[in-house]
Amino acid sequence: MAAFPSQSHSFNPAPFVKNRDANEQQDSLAGLPHFSRAVVEMQTRQIERARQALLRAPASEPALREVVHELWSLARAVRKEGKFSTELHKADSGLRASIRAVCDTIKDVQPALSNALAGRFAEALAIIGYRDLGLFELLSERAQEARRELSGRQLGRFLWAMVQLNVTEIPRLTDALIKAARSSARIDSLDPETRARIGLSLAFLKEGSARAVLGSHFLDGHHCSLKRWGEMYRALILDKQILPWEDFDKHRDSKREALWALTAREHMSSSFERQVEHSLENALKNRGETFSLRRQENVAGLFVDLTLRLPDYNRTIALEVDGMQFHFTWGPDGGVRRGNDILKRRVLEAHEFEVSNITSNDWRTGLGPRLLASLIEKKSGATPA
Repeated sequence: MAAFPSQSHSFNPAPFVKNRDANEQQDSLAGLPHFSRAVVEMQTRQIERARQALLRAPASEPALREVVHELWSLARAVRKEGKFSTELHKADSGLRASIRAVCDTIKDVQPALSNALAGRFAEALAIIGYRDLGLFELLSERAQEARRELSGRQLGRFLWAMVQLNVTEIPRLTDALIKAARSSARIDSLDPETRARIGLSLAFLKEGSARAVLGSHFLDGHHCSLKRWGEMYRALILDKQILPWEDFDKHRDSKREALWALTAREHMSSSFERQVEHSLENALKNRGETFSLRRQENVAGLFVDLTLRLPDYNRTIALEVDGMQFHFTWGPDGGVRRGNDILKRRVLEAHEFEVSNITSNDWRTGLGPRLLASLIEKKSGATPA
């Protein structure tokens, strides 16, 4: 059964620690407009106007910069409000069509992209969720040619985009970026945010490769925000450089306590989540099972939608209730889970959770209730501990 600091260790969780990075990000999104049909139409027009300017001057850096700027404006809107993601998953969306047209244009002019613009472009696509392996094939050629010139921040953006879009089908791109990460000059100059991002990305792409930039001694850093420390901590677990319950010294222990003490921001459950929760509760009660069900439980700084414990069978199950628009990519090679979901699953499994995912599509088609029934049947059929 999954162990928790409060259960198997003498942890004394600290009070809620505000996440400075998240607060700063929220501040940076404060001035953006809320979702509306008019805003969607405006974003569509601006992206198309930037694309037309690029077609007229394909090697022009100002035109390339304007295209990347417009994609970043949309990416920031997506971060602020989930309804933009819903719009992008509609097959008949004009905004969706304009992004695809821009990306097709970029394929023709990408040699003119600077490393900085290419990195920001890839990062914007990752936030938007647009997955096009042909485009990443072209970017991989750039990365191989320019890997000695990539700054740590640019390298971090490329790697993070690959992870978020779950691009694992291009081995030469992965190899080129891992080689770039091993540059000693670049490693020495990484700031904590970039080091955490690169380390977590490398741990996702190839086990053991995070050692190029990240070792357990970086957990001793005193000038690192809790968010970045948590990312490095999870990367080291995934890279198998440390164990989930490894004994730490006093400083590392206090950081880990604070990480596990974080509480989720006020969480408004969707009707879908409530349906899943009520169905699960009713099914377990009808079977006379002993169980506990908890929302938004913190596991190593990550929050689980629903945690189900079946103490009679010594099982702990993390149930992730996923809307398609927030957890899956779209585009020519879309429809795959985003990398964040896979990273989260690996961290939970490292902490001895069993992980099950139910999507909104599963629920609408009737597959979701059957998955829940199968899950309960499996646990109920186990030999009691």
